[in-house]
Amino acid sequence: MGTTTGAGKPAVTAGSDGAVYVAIRYADGTNGMARRAGNTWGQWYGMSKAMSSDPQLAAANGLIYVAEVDS
Repeated sequence: MGTTTGAGKPAVTAGSDGAVYVAIRYADGTNGMARRAGNTWGQWYGMSKAMSSDPQLAAANGLIYVAEVDS
């Protein structure tokens, strides 16, 4: 995640591809998500809109779902 400060509780789930998926809410309320396979992090993706809840992740049928409450 570099030097960005997180806030709240990160969400983690395992995908059917064997990778781990992580989502976090940053201190400014925006969020970021990334995939980690083995010991390698993938690119972090984020939203510019602030959220009022911590992210939640779930894996089902080969898909990763993320849910948050919009502020």
